[in-house]
Parts: sequence; structure tokens; C-alpha cells
Amino acid sequence: MSTTSQPQQPQQAQQPQPRPLGATQPPLKPQIPAQQLNNLLTDGLRARLLTTPCKALAPNFASVVFAKSNDSVGYVFKKRIDCGILSMPVLDVETNNFVAFVDMLDILAWIVSVGQLPTDPGALYKEWQQRVQLFETTLCSELLKRPQRHPWLTLSRDLPLQKAIDFMVQHHANRIGLVEPNGTFSSILTQHRVIKWLAGMEQSDMG
Repeated sequence: MSTTSQPQQPQQAQQPQPRPLGATQPPLKPQIPAQQLNNLLTDGLRARLLTTPCKALAPNFASVVFAKSNDSVGYVFKKRIDCGILSMPVLDVETNNFVAFVDMLDILAWIVSVGQLPTDPGALYKEWQQRVQLFETTLCSELLKRPQRHPWLTLSRDLPLQKAIDFMVQHHANRIGLVEPNGTFSSILTQHRVIKWLAGMEQSDMG
């Protein structure tokens, strides 16, 4: 007696589990090992990384958009959107020193920390009005009391780009502050600017 085999049902792919709201995002690690990345660089580009100072890629101080510790969260939120930037350095008005980077996720984490909104429509409207007021009455300094995803890291603006890249990889940093020889804040160096510069240099070598 012949038996009829039953068709196999396709296995469903496992869906990734959503990350709980407010969970800490692990720092992104380079997808290409440092040795492999080094092998991809041309001799000319490798030499430029050792001779080009960080300040060559950084905007001048006058064009750096920053917030003050006594600015409202609402001001920081709007300023970031108006200027189309991901993150802003924060100047502590008491010490007159830059002390942190603040971005949209820091603001969202602060909103979540305030608590969940009520489900009752009447209470919801009242609570929402209060939270809108919080945006104008809560100072940026309150955001600095929370754990920073982007700690304030600085490097001398005169160091070569290779040093900055190694430093950013070591600390999993998306951006760092650049300082004068006396330690005064000068500008910002971001991963985006470094990658854009590398792409331009590579094209010039190939052309």
C-alpha cells in the first residue's frame, strides 16, 4: 500500500521582539574590523589621515548651534528641529563650560520619565496642558541629570584625524568636542563629517 506524503508547511520566520520603551540601546560597534578597514585605505589616504588636523573638518565656532543649561526643554526641542541637527552641545552657564551633548532621544526619555498619560478624556486634556507647560518651565539642566547617551568627550583640535577616529571608535562616540590648546571649546567633529571627508578623498585618489 502506497502512502501519500503530506506537504510540509513552511516555517514562519521568528519576529524580532520589540525593545521595551526606555530600554538602553547598546553602543554600535564598527561592522568592519579595524585591520580590514586599514587594508582598504590607500597609502595616500592613510597619509592624509595622519597629517590632516581635526580642525580642518570642523565648523568654526560661530556656526556651532548650542544650548545653555538655563534654556527650556521646549527651546532646545524647537531649536534642534529648526536647525535640522541631531545633537546640540550644552553650555553650563554656572561654570561657562560645555558639559554634554543633548539630542532628541534624551528629550524623549525625559518625557517618558514624567509618567504615562491618563486614559480618562477629561484628565487627559488637563494632563496634556500641564506637560506642554513643562516644556517651557523645565530647564535643559534637568536633562543633564539623566544618564547621557553621548557623554561629553573632547580632543585637541590640532591632533590628526587618525587619532580622532581611533578615539571615537574606542568610546563608541558619534561626535566629540574639539578644544583649543588651553582646553577652551572650539568646535565639534562628527562621524558624518569624517565619513564625508573620507569619501571625498577616496574619489579624488581614484580620479
